Amino acid sequence: MKIKLNKSNTLIKFSVIFFLVIGIFFRFANIDTKSYWRDEVFTSFMISGYCGEEIVENIGNGDILTIKDLQKYQTPNSEKNLKDMLIAKAECDSQHPPLYYVIARFWAIIFGNSPASMRSLSAIIGLLIFPAFYWLCVELFEVKEVGWFAIILISVSLFHVMYAQEARPYSLWTITTLFSCSALLRAIRFKDSLGCWAIYIVTAVVGIYTFPFTIFTLIGHGLYILITERFRLSKTLVFFLVSSLLIVLCFFPWILVIFKYTTPENNAGGSWLKQEVGLSYLAKMWALNLSYIFLSAKPRIYTFILILEAYSMYYVFRKTPERIWLFIFTLTFSIAIPLLLVDIFLGYKITKVARYMIPVYLGIQLAVAYVFTDHILLSSSKQIWKKRIWLIVMIMIVALGFWSCTRYINAEQGWNKGNLENIPMAQIINNYTSPLIIGEVNGYSKLTSIFSVSYMLNPKVKYQLLDEPHQFRVNNNLNDFTGIFLLNPSKDLLEIVKDNGYSIDQTYKKLPLIKIKK
Repeated sequence: MKIKLNKSNTLIKFSVIFFLVIGIFFRFANIDTKSYWRDEVFTSFMISGYCGEEIVENIGNGDILTIKDLQKYQTPNSEKNLKDMLIAKAECDSQHPPLYYVIARFWAIIFGNSPASMRSLSAIIGLLIFPAFYWLCVELFEVKEVGWFAIILISVSLFHVMYAQEARPYSLWTITTLFSCSALLRAIRFKDSLGCWAIYIVTAVVGIYTFPFTIFTLIGHGLYILITERFRLSKTLVFFLVSSLLIVLCFFPWILVIFKYTTPENNAGGSWLKQEVGLSYLAKMWALNLSYIFLSAKPRIYTFILILEAYSMYYVFRKTPERIWLFIFTLTFSIAIPLLLVDIFLGYKITKVARYMIPVYLGIQLAVAYVFTDHILLSSSKQIWKKRIWLIVMIMIVALGFWSCTRYINAEQGWNKGNLENIPMAQIINNYTSPLIIGEVNGYSKLTSIFSVSYMLNPKVKYQLLDEPHQFRVNNNLNDFTGIFLLNPSKDLLEIVKDNGYSIDQTYKKLPLIKIKK
């Protein structure tokens, strides 16, 4: 599949450079403007070394607090060292390995804990997607032009831009997945090279210490080698089995942590996944997420994107050697099928969540990049009009991706970040000269929402946080405040507030914000 360099290739090289610059710009543009949402707040809890229960015990007593008081639990400080942080991580969030959070802690110590700073770590890590995707394309297809087209597509991929602007481990997981896949293919090619297998082991260990679903990708790697080696105990299979054993041994310490600390209470933040939804709802979300790999547009465009993705997978299956299509299929379906079965038979909605399906999207993007490259550059067909049609299709996809990324970076809030109500609530509260927010912190969602909105408030705003609604009675001398607001109050808290002589103002019915006054 080698092709000669020509004027068309030179133009593509310039296009790659242009979109590479655009892709870098999109990953950093307006990185500080969107609300620092609940999951990002949880990241900051972890790097500070505080568990939710400890935070609630310290702040949920009804005392009047400042935003500065809350920031203690959002940044590393002298009270909690790295060991304390790892203990908190194990006790509060053992289902998520600690690597990203350790990196983020040192990042916050050096560069600060502002939303822009914390998200910049993901953005910088996200830049590695360009060399990582290129390397995988070269190892898999042995054609550098597929890597060029892949760079153009991912530079304006809305999905990758969104998660490059989020203080969560998904950008790192994307990179480690790509690097481990590339390292495996290289190790297979140089089967006697211990160095290549060592690189695979390192990348796989980094991946599994970044996100637990890496295990599905590693299982896919095993299936790929088993099938390509025709289930024979070949040298390649032996090297892979030894590598897998070493990977398991490296991860074994955290496996012990998972078994020791993972309980329903420990995993309270993920309880929302255990919600039975119909297949029609899941199918709708799958279609939406699959389209976001490239762009955000109207349903008719979604349909076109889905057809393109399905055709690309079919085309790769029909036109490429087994070692290529099988690798893409095992990468894509080794995680998709197990999680889909869990959703259908156990009543979860894991596959609805785009960030949990990253290997699926990478496999599809590989297929689409190959289809565009083959139809536009590699095909020996003399029917120029076919090549032009495919070129037009790619230009349209890239243009819509560019448009989608532009809309996203200029939007007040992104669809992938919760707490969409933070901006209007902050605008209301900041208009008062001496405002007070009263909120309950007895639950993951309520606790993180309190901290989330604080990033958008003026320092003059004060908090009264309650572990239990009845604590409102203890500290109810609130006459010094010009505006008193209840944030997402329970029915019990509303009744207690009324019993203490306060009236309820329902002005902000579309927001979880209620103003009260004597």
